[in-house]
Amino acid sequence: QIAVQDGDMLPGFVAHFGYQDGFSQPTVQGGLPNPVPDILSPAPAGEFLLGYPSQFTDFSYPGPRPPHVGMNGSFLALRILEQDCAAFDRLLAEAPKKFGIDGSKLAAKMVGRWRNGVPLTVSPDTDTPTETIPLENFNNYDYVDDPKGYGCPVGSHMRRNNPRNSPIAGDSGLKHRIMRRGLPYGPLYNPATPEDGIERGLLGLFIVVSLKDQFEFLMTEWVNGSL
Repeated sequence: QIAVQDGDMLPGFVAHFGYQDGFSQPTVQGGLPNPVPDILSPAPAGEFLLGYPSQFTDFSYPGPRPPHVGMNGSFLALRILEQDCAAFDRLLAEAPKKFGIDGSKLAAKMVGRWRNGVPLTVSPDTDTPTETIPLENFNNYDYVDDPKGYGCPVGSHMRRNNPRNSPIAGDSGLKHRIMRRGLPYGPLYNPATPEDGIERGLLGLFIVVSLKDQFEFLMTEWVNGSL
């Protein structure tokens, strides 16, 4: 054992910045139904499991040798992301004066969803639309009708990590999908004691069949690359 990092769910199933998460996962051909479905093409099993046809025509990713060692296996990336909740709250509080926008809307535009999970693409102006959006529609959208990002900014976290059918570096947003699981670590943040000196953040697990073409591609080309 090298190290241990404990994580646990927070009240309300939110991350430390206050967002509900985990709505968007690829639907895999031959797998279980997606609890929050989308309108995108299902991902072939070989996009996440070694030994099967991948998302690229007539291509399967090579695995360890002998073949049975990798068959039905995946690669896993772990990311520990510290979150400065006090700094984030200050940014949102300064938003009206600095950026001419309400703090809650700035938070939504930075991520691509309102903090309660409602996507900007479905409801760009409010997290509580007059017509209630059922949970099964929280992931049922695309960006093809919003190419310039007026509804959901092109630079939002969600859109950069999952551009869906948008034309983008790497041919298509459907060629570099990942499965992910996130879990907060550290105690619940208390705004009354913002500078408590306690580290808190997110543990991210990313399941792929190619670290290079999926996790590393997202980080270098889509997240940290230029628009």
